[in-house]
Amino acid sequence: MAVPFFEHSHRAVSVGLRDDAGSVDGASVASWPNLEMRDFWLVVHIILVLAGYAALLLTAVASVFYLIQERRLKSKRLGTLFEKLPPLATLDNLITGSMGLGFVFLTLGVVFGVMWAFIESGTRWFGDTRVVLSFFTWFLCLVMIFLRASAGWRGRKAAMMALAVLGCSALTWAAHVGLRPTLLP
Repeated sequence: MAVPFFEHSHRAVSVGLRDDAGSVDGASVASWPNLEMRDFWLVVHIILVLAGYAALLLTAVASVFYLIQERRLKSKRLGTLFEKLPPLATLDNLITGSMGLGFVFLTLGVVFGVMWAFIESGTRWFGDTRVVLSFFTWFLCLVMIFLRASAGWRGRKAAMMALAVLGCSALTWAAHVGLRPTLLP
């Protein structure tokens, strides 16, 4: 499956990085069997990560609604704009489901991204700030799932943690925006 979006940029980047023996800066690395396979893995990585971010965004929106609903119920205010919000238990279940789905998508996206990066450039990507931030975001998501499952974090604590993970995800996305010139022709 050819992805013309990435095809031309790979040739320009690969000419500058690889020598005739298929090595990068003198270090031997694996090579892609063809450009279509390289593009396919990159597109799958991007789609998985974006799906994970979408699920985390849903988690964060449900968390904000949870916090609003909780405050509204504690203050016993009736007839407000947020009167139609679902019950707290429903919002908490939505947070749990979307959080789990987001973690699965992010994990698969990280796996595809690590494999793609290793084949593309060997181990040069290990110290890259964007990669470190990506792993930190994934780890924070893992901690969020762990605390929810084992420590029983529900309600306000879980909602605040979900917002922190979304903030970290936004930083990770912003750090990777700089990759666009590499990906676009």
